[in-house]
Amino acid sequence: MHEPARQNLLFHESPVGILVVDRTGHIRNVNPAGCADLARPLDRLLGSSVLDWVLAGDRERCEEGLRLALEGRTASWTARIVKGDGLPRLKEFRAVPLGKGGGVEGAVVFLQPYPPPDAERAENLQLQSLLENLPGHFVLVTDRGGRIRRASGLVRTHYRDSGSVLGLHLSEIVGKVREGEGSADDVLGVMVSGKPWSGVQWHRRADGGSFPVEIFASPHLDPRTGQVVGVLVAGRDLSSERRWKDRAEQLEALAQLGAFTGRVVTELAGRLDRLEGALRGTAAGEKDTAPGKGTGVGEAGRDGQGHGPPAQEDRGGNPAPWESELQGLRKLLASLADLGQGRHPRRTLLSLPERVHEAVRRFSSRMEALGLQPTVEVPPNLPPVFADARSLDRILEILLENALDALEGTPDRYLALSLTPLKEGVTLRVTNSGSTVQTDGVEEIFDPFYTTRGGKAGLGLAVARALARLQEGRMWAEIPGKGLLTLALELPKEARDRGKVFHPAALSLCRPRTVLVVDDDEAIRRSLRSFLEKVGYQVREAWSGRSALAQLTSARLPEIVLTDLRMADGSGYWFLDEMAKAFPKLVRRTVLITGDAEYERASELAARTGCPLVRKPFELPHLLEVLDQVAVRN
Repeated sequence: MHEPARQNLLFHESPVGILVVDRTGHIRNVNPAGCADLARPLDRLLGSSVLDWVLAGDRERCEEGLRLALEGRTASWTARIVKGDGLPRLKEFRAVPLGKGGGVEGAVVFLQPYPPPDAERAENLQLQSLLENLPGHFVLVTDRGGRIRRASGLVRTHYRDSGSVLGLHLSEIVGKVREGEGSADDVLGVMVSGKPWSGVQWHRRADGGSFPVEIFASPHLDPRTGQVVGVLVAGRDLSSERRWKDRAEQLEALAQLGAFTGRVVTELAGRLDRLEGALRGTAAGEKDTAPGKGTGVGEAGRDGQGHGPPAQEDRGGNPAPWESELQGLRKLLASLADLGQGRHPRRTLLSLPERVHEAVRRFSSRMEALGLQPTVEVPPNLPPVFADARSLDRILEILLENALDALEGTPDRYLALSLTPLKEGVTLRVTNSGSTVQTDGVEEIFDPFYTTRGGKAGLGLAVARALARLQEGRMWAEIPGKGLLTLALELPKEARDRGKVFHPAALSLCRPRTVLVVDDDEAIRRSLRSFLEKVGYQVREAWSGRSALAQLTSARLPEIVLTDLRMADGSGYWFLDEMAKAFPKLVRRTVLITGDAEYERASELAARTGCPLVRKPFELPHLLEVLDQVAVRN
């Protein structure tokens, strides 16, 4: 092919618009791409000035660029051209001098998209990533038939990759319509009315669950014709908001119940006082009128100071049965009063060692009667805790009373109290022998009215845990050995920050990611697999630390590891140590799962390794956020 023919072919086939202009700036030739850029036919463009098709405000800049090109220099600038639809388009102009033998006869002007496609695509991806990571928000665009054409932000709201909903009808992700709430037809109705619609809908997640969303829908217009071509739907997940609202209503109901309980406790306490007085009077009267007895006790009581009659004793010197029953009823009322009065703790910085030593001192006579010498371990420089003094003293009283009750009637008596500093507070452990609690029933001891000893109400530990939670603390039980029971109390050293910090992260599911789930509970593995696969992860399973290590050494490494810590055949602690030796880089991509009983030890491990820690029971959306953060940081 001859050179002129080749140049002519390139001119006509170029995807970039090309204008050939003379020295006066008038157009002599335009290729098909240039006609498309200007949205006008060739015959209308030939002979016209380039400035005719440039927005008035940009003509001066365009004229300066053409002048430089006609002087023999290459020039670049941006200007808005007016297309045939009347809408301006920003273009990048690049003018190259055109001439023969040193004389400039005109210029060749190339019209490039602005911003360039790669930059525009990168900017769009960045905006999409920000949108997709805006907590609880999503955007959908439908066509006139109600089918979804564009979607963003569905990973955290619907647990779906945005591409998986394209082509679906809007009604396929909208759940059952509830009274007073909107349907898919309400949203699509904006195409007919031309007016926006807002309201609440229930949508379906990929895992089959439904959740409430706040919707704002408006007509989606064609920018060229102004005609309605679909619906733009912006939504916000209301799940957390509804949960907090329900929680607030529950707390209000509990507050009312607590106030009612307080009135009942007061009334019962008064009746018990009167009953006790009557019983003591009856018992004293029977004793004084017995043969050989006088009636000299009278109103002033046994000491003449108005302190009431002496405690009645049976022939063995023990308190009368009705007195033991009254004492038990008073303890039950005291526990109920603690629950009712502890709703608004007055928290200050307190020395936990001082409170512990004072509590031990109060029980010293009972400990001496048992022949018990408790040990109290207090490390130096222990920080103060942020707690309510009255509630903390009551918790310590319950813990020691529970331990001493277990020690009665046992030959080998052991009681130890130890304090341990944590990053966020202090942990107290009370360990005693004489326990009959089994591992599988360790959580039951915190249930109201649960007891293993006759004559006890079984409210103590339930009250203690409730009071601990009101201090933003935690309480759990451990079984360190046969016949031993440890009750652990963790209290913060400062008020916890209630605000949730949002860390925007790039969308981690732009491509499938592999995750190895390690847990000896098959139900948990199955649940995690089902959830993670629905949101785009590729999941492998291992039932112990040893089986997980075998997978790592015999197959391709996963991108993320999600492991429990308490497992029979190779615990998570062992697995992490072995992984650090053989696959150190994989440790940074590992997420730890633990329950309350292991939380302190797991926290230390997480701090040492840098692995995120998720406490059971956890919410699946929270786990998804943690996995996203691990994926992004690696």
